Amino acid sequence: MVLTQKKINDAILKAECCLASKTIKYFNQLSYGKDDMNLFKCINVLDIAIETLCKFEIVGSTSECPCTIEGTFLIEGLNQLIQFNNDGTGYVNNQAFIWYIDNSVVHVIFPNQQCYQTSGDGIPELGTECASYTWDNLAIEIYIGNPGDPLSRTLIYDAGFDEIHNTEELIADFNQNNTVGAQIELNCTEECCYYFFTNLPTNLGNQIIFFYGFHTLGASPLESQDCGENYTFNYTCDENGNLILNNFNDFLTYIASLNITSPPFTDTNITLSILDNNDVLQDTVTVSSNDTPEEIVNQFNEDNTLNLVMQYNAPNNYQVYSPLFNGYAGYTFFTWNQVEAPFTALFNITSWGNTSQALEFTDSNNIVYTFSNPGGGDETTFMLLLEAWLETQPFEMTVVFNENVMTFSTNDPLFSGTQPSSVQLTLIEGIEETSYDSPFTTNVVYETTFESAETLNLINQEECTPETIEQTCLSNKQIGDIINYINKTCTDC
Repeated sequence: MVLTQKKINDAILKAECCLASKTIKYFNQLSYGKDDMNLFKCINVLDIAIETLCKFEIVGSTSECPCTIEGTFLIEGLNQLIQFNNDGTGYVNNQAFIWYIDNSVVHVIFPNQQCYQTSGDGIPELGTECASYTWDNLAIEIYIGNPGDPLSRTLIYDAGFDEIHNTEELIADFNQNNTVGAQIELNCTEECCYYFFTNLPTNLGNQIIFFYGFHTLGASPLESQDCGENYTFNYTCDENGNLILNNFNDFLTYIASLNITSPPFTDTNITLSILDNNDVLQDTVTVSSNDTPEEIVNQFNEDNTLNLVMQYNAPNNYQVYSPLFNGYAGYTFFTWNQVEAPFTALFNITSWGNTSQALEFTDSNNIVYTFSNPGGGDETTFMLLLEAWLETQPFEMTVVFNENVMTFSTNDPLFSGTQPSSVQLTLIEGIEETSYDSPFTTNVVYETTFESAETLNLINQEECTPETIEQTCLSNKQIGDIINYINKTCTDC
């Protein structure tokens, strides 16, 4: 017999039918006092045959991998896991979701947050005045509760004095400093603008109350809104049954990439900042220049409050991903500020005085080094004498004079700028004196914008590789013999 999976499946169905029929017959006879042991043995053999056939894989055939979204997947390039559970739930980046499949399309839904919109009543209609509405010199307080019952109100935000100047700053400050983890934004129509809240706790009341100074600005009922996030992905499988989710990039909105071309100065701080479209600081993480790239990445990922994810790609490239399942259009700039050699100071000289010239270098220990040329002369003479003098000093420094710009540059820690250091140039023409003063610039800022992320792939962490089935206990011929026995025994099925 040439063994096929269809023959095995057909034999299992026939044996199950036959087992049921013979079991009924046996117990009918037993009720009349007849214990047919041959029939009883046949029932046991059929039961064992069914179990054997169900577990058997044809020797020499190739195993198949089930194509399913269930399992754990690595988001390639981001080094994050996304979990699809078999009960239709999932988990990614500290956020739970539910999922289902419809016509080979995966639907991923992040459940509704506690999400509310103000009715607009009692709140200033900002509309076109949104950008210019000011809140100067007085405290802004926001409560949840009953406006008519002060004891029921819960203060969730207090801006203090002189901290907020316009509506945009109010919103940014609220999102960062409110005590219940809520978020606020403006939804504007042609008629007016509404405040839109997410993550407001429902147990504190159903109205939002604004205080401006010491007066009630207004109270507005909170109207429930549908804030569920729904994403869909095309669902296919490769030849090995591994899951392929197309257009998965819809999950990730933006990525910022920075190449740090020079090493930072040792024993200094590096400041990593996130700014929005209006250059308003949203978050800052400080790391040490002595840290390894891996330590910098770990500290940034642990300390930033915006749910950003950084990774390091050698050499000297850092990438920051925006949060999964969340837009990032409002946070545009990623900056990296570090102390970096060479340290420079420069003058743009508008008029050269050839009666006399003098330079004073002040290092970070407040020690002054003075070069003077009382005999005066032109720029060429000055530069020759200055370069000769620099060679005798306890620090290394170069100077370049090009198109009226004099630039000083040094790698010496004496001028690192961790403490103030500077250079001053004095030029005298007759009795007229001109002075130039410049600090040594040490802070270098690398800046980039968030852009659409490139294609990201999901790597199945439970990947299945088809294998050739090897013989264990039974051979194909022995399974064929079991099928022949079923066919002879179960002629009625």
